[in-house]
Amino acid sequence: MDSVKIGDQIWSLNNSTLKTFSNGEEIHHSTSKEDWEECGLIEKPAWCYYDFDEKNEKYGLLYNGYVFIDPMWEDKPRELSQDGFKVPTLEDWNQLDEFIGGKDNVDQLKSSEGWEKVETDDNDNEIKTPLQYDDQHGFNCLPSGWVNDQGEFYQLGSISKFWSSTQNDDGSGKVWSRIVGFKFMSVSIKPENGYSVRLIKK
Repeated sequence: MDSVKIGDQIWSLNNSTLKTFSNGEEIHHSTSKEDWEECGLIEKPAWCYYDFDEKNEKYGLLYNGYVFIDPMWEDKPRELSQDGFKVPTLEDWNQLDEFIGGKDNVDQLKSSEGWEKVETDDNDNEIKTPLQYDDQHGFNCLPSGWVNDQGEFYQLGSISKFWSSTQNDDGSGKVWSRIVGFKFMSVSIKPENGYSVRLIKK
């Protein structure tokens, strides 16, 4: 697996495109809004392409949180892992945050191409302006967007949202995520949503 060393951590160079658990079992491939929503309702691990379109695989896959919260395998969870890499914990993300100097320095992680600023003119037409970043640490974060619990897609080109493997301990069932956008923010979110995954060396 291609990787990059940032501080004391070794991260995979690209968003995950794994379609099976480490035990070889396939993760469900969701191909429609209705199917994605159903997977969330029955707590079924699933992944999809952005817009359910394979051409977007370059951004990695979007996974629901049940890939990490696996109610069918609580005693021996299936893992999303490969070549000694695992889904990062919230603490792993916090360590990266500390290394870059805090949430306001998030631009250091963004890929050198693919990002754009989206504005709306007086006629409600979208105006997209390409943005340039220097990918200071080689993290190569592409703006992969996300999908909500109803299979609706948002913000390709302007944001990237990553899962951690850490559940919120407030009993809500939500999972902590890390957002690469205007700032580098931690947010706990319901697992029915679909976010990207970036793996880290165990």
